[in-house]
Amino acid sequence: MNLDKNNENIVFKIRYQKTKWKEYFELTTLRITFLSLILALNITLAIFSRFIMGMIKIPPVDFMVLELTLVTYLVVLYFLNLFYTVIFVFIGTWVRLIIGDEPVGLLAMNIIDLATVLSFWILSFLLYKFLINTNLNRKQYLSRMYIIQGFSGLITAFITAAMGIFINWAFLLTLYGVPIESQNILLFPIGIFNFVKIGVNIIIYLSCFYAIDLLFNRYKI
Repeated sequence: MNLDKNNENIVFKIRYQKTKWKEYFELTTLRITFLSLILALNITLAIFSRFIMGMIKIPPVDFMVLELTLVTYLVVLYFLNLFYTVIFVFIGTWVRLIIGDEPVGLLAMNIIDLATVLSFWILSFLLYKFLINTNLNRKQYLSRMYIIQGFSGLITAFITAAMGIFINWAFLLTLYGVPIESQNILLFPIGIFNFVKIGVNIIIYLSCFYAIDLLFNRYKI
């Protein structure tokens, strides 16, 4: 598909169309290269989050870190599909063992990131079906995509915050060794922290979305 940045009436790729299973799961050389580059970016952001953002301590949840790696999962989700994104979330999470992250924290991150990706995908899919059609020009398309993904990100942040509260109440705080009498005090701050974390990642993603969409339309990954 030809991509002309100076043409507002540019044709854009229609997403969420029926496709052959082979095309959906096919691991081409271009896909492998793309995933390798994004994984390298993911690890870089993980190191930055751990050693730079990790210096920011916010009581009473000073054991939590403002992670920025979620941005890479949203990029993979936009370029590829849900299947490869879920796999990438697992890889991107557990590869962090090599930089010294502890398993309980990675388990929490894995659950939260999966919940975020699934919620964001479902909401984006539903809104896309209602708001996007082939009669739009590129400017209209981008405007609606910002609305779709911004709204999906906002609702996802609420869902993820609630999920974070639940899993910490159910078992994570116990695994961390937090006394029972102290756990309830931490639940609301944990929810707020997760909401802010998702919000920051969504804002970063949307700030780069124009370039992401240009690359998506230019290359068949």
